[in-house]
Amino acid sequence: MYNRQTSEVDRTEVFATTQWQLVLDCCEADSPVAEAALAELCKIYWRPIYFYIRRRGYGVEDAEDLTQDFFAHILSKQWLDRADPKRGKFRAFLLTSLKRFLVDANERAKRQKRGGSVAFIPFDEVTAELQYIAGERNQPSPEATFDAHWAASVVREALKRLGERYQSEGKESIFRALKPFLAGEVGMSTNQLANSLGLAASAVKTLLYRMRQRYGELLRDEVARTLTDPNDVDAEISYLCSIV
Repeated sequence: MYNRQTSEVDRTEVFATTQWQLVLDCCEADSPVAEAALAELCKIYWRPIYFYIRRRGYGVEDAEDLTQDFFAHILSKQWLDRADPKRGKFRAFLLTSLKRFLVDANERAKRQKRGGSVAFIPFDEVTAELQYIAGERNQPSPEATFDAHWAASVVREALKRLGERYQSEGKESIFRALKPFLAGEVGMSTNQLANSLGLAASAVKTLLYRMRQRYGELLRDEVARTLTDPNDVDAEISYLCSIV
């Protein structure tokens, strides 16, 4: 797995490791750095790419193959030559690249087998399709589908890092108990939660406050990693929150 900081955001390094850097690391031909960088990109972003392709009218198997193909395309010199951080938002650049990629999809299929005989992503077809069907009800366009699943990927990554932080502190059980309050899946009151944990309600409220604070910092960091200008973070978070 790509080496990443899993504690709260270090203010001096917020913009040191961006998703643009992952792309540039893919340039390291046949190196462990390139392999790890590509694996990280696939893990985080395959969902918005796959669901966008499905929304464009491709069937399940074709969408899976084209998603694999797109990540193989990322390794090509032609694509990497265009991967300039000065282009701004990584989200917008990736979507534009995906659109161009699909324009030529039929021609590429004539020249070589889709997927390039390399599987970057271990698809769970059932889970992916259930997520696709559930998410399509409120999305008016393929672009909206891409952005919605992009936002979900950012949130998912921030939550993962938050869980890793609590695990490193030996507080994994606390994280599991409090996580539903972050995800909007609360099935009990804070008083009920306090009773289940054997803590005072005031202590639980303090734990929730700290968790939300940590989560907010990690979410900002995840968004910042997709941008080149720190002044764009608030606007990007506002947009992503509006489409989730």
